Amino acid sequence: MFFVLSKMVSFLLKPFFYILLLFVLSLVPKFARFSRRLRIGSLVLIWFFGNHVLLNEILIAWEISPSKTQPTKTVIVLGGYTSYDKGRKRMGFNEAAERFVFPLQMLSTGKTQRLILTGGSGNVFNRDYFESSAAKKFALDFGIADSQILIDDKSRNTWENAVETKKILDSLKVNEPVLLVTSAGHMRRSMGCFKKVGVAFIPYSVNYQSHLDRKYSWDAILIPSAGTISKWDALIHEWVGYLAYKLTGKA
Repeated sequence: MFFVLSKMVSFLLKPFFYILLLFVLSLVPKFARFSRRLRIGSLVLIWFFGNHVLLNEILIAWEISPSKTQPTKTVIVLGGYTSYDKGRKRMGFNEAAERFVFPLQMLSTGKTQRLILTGGSGNVFNRDYFESSAAKKFALDFGIADSQILIDDKSRNTWENAVETKKILDSLKVNEPVLLVTSAGHMRRSMGCFKKVGVAFIPYSVNYQSHLDRKYSWDAILIPSAGTISKWDALIHEWVGYLAYKLTGKA
């Protein structure tokens, strides 16, 4: 139930939903006397959520910087870096691919001994694709030894990632800190969950959405961007998830 509710709330808080809602309401005869205000409100939301400068500053404050990498025998890789094309029956990587590529590079160069890939199916209805299993097969095809990659294909969200990973670590009798790898925007929630279940870890963020150079042009300040609006979806999803986990004692 928690998993389904979190998906529904995240959808209802998408900026585009409210931009579209205000515009549609402005066309409804019942709200005719408010139509001008509703359209202006829609335009204001477009500018606010499409403003690159504003979003970048918020992301800089939210994203977690990586700790210095230290030699660790085990690297935890959180899912969310692949997609599945059901029609073509093939796995593809998305913009979070660095979550997988960086640990795989560490493994192939001998900087760590094993990866734990955590994440099953994050889809509410479609449960025929399990990310960690597919990612392991991908790694094995490139010559990585089967014994070097362990998977959790049961978990569907960050809390379950932490719970299932702790079971694997306990079975291996791992007591030393592990390297926790996920996207910078997702790290805050991940850290809370893994601390809660008692995993000692070193956070290493990847897949940054912010830019520290702050070289803002006038068009970035004044002209809204559709790409910027879409980035809010992931950020709001993280805020909602972090708050929900705090309120329910999961982080």
